[in-house]
Amino acid sequence: MDFLFLPDKARQTVLAQENGNEPLCSIRGSGAFNSKPGESYLLVYADKVYLLERGFGGGDYNFDIMDFSSIKDISLQKEHFSLLLKLIYGDEEFCIKLSCAEEDNAGTLLKVAGEYAPEAAVPATEMNDPGELSLTGKLIVGMVYIAAGDGEVSELEQRAMLKVCSGNTQLYNAAVDYYHNHDFQQFLDGLSLDSQQSLCFYANMLETAMTDGVLKSEEQQMLRDFGRHMNIDADAIAKIWDVLLIKNQLSVLE
Repeated sequence: MDFLFLPDKARQTVLAQENGNEPLCSIRGSGAFNSKPGESYLLVYADKVYLLERGFGGGDYNFDIMDFSSIKDISLQKEHFSLLLKLIYGDEEFCIKLSCAEEDNAGTLLKVAGEYAPEAAVPATEMNDPGELSLTGKLIVGMVYIAAGDGEVSELEQRAMLKVCSGNTQLYNAAVDYYHNHDFQQFLDGLSLDSQQSLCFYANMLETAMTDGVLKSEEQQMLRDFGRHMNIDADAIAKIWDVLLIKNQLSVLE
């Protein structure tokens, strides 16, 4: 995954520890460690790896910092449609399930840890076409493109997308995986929506763009491209903008 997808609070904490240096690669787990519900991340530096996790419901992240010299064993196994990364550090074993889209980043981790063998590399698995995702999954994909359009995905934007998919991290991760493997035009070309579905997508994508209070040019261009591609009437688009502007104008309550 891109480092910018790490929630802002966690990202800033790591950057402060590393004097502003970004990791060599960032890896998103599917759930928390050892099959627990939640979220997890691994941030790989030249001499160490950061392990971050937290359960559903938010709260602070649990941080573990592992020096590669002290890791007893590290392995990557292929499962049916995912990868399983195992780390043994001291007396603890960490099992982290990964999407196949994280294969390259997991390979970087193994190389840096000094345990990588080319013949043990896991074959790449092609990411599903958006036509194979549910409608909700496709909507999350569109929201991810918008959220990442300004170069940074905020924790607030991430929570909004998880809310849309009812906290289903597997669905959310599939959407993020698609984003990493396809451009926006490929996403548009793979969609087949009726008029009401198109309006629903547009409204949610627009609200995602409004989350941080600033509509960047990249976000506006993607919204225009989506509207044109789906043949959404200009009057309908104007109504959506009016409603969302009224909804988010909370200053009138002060």
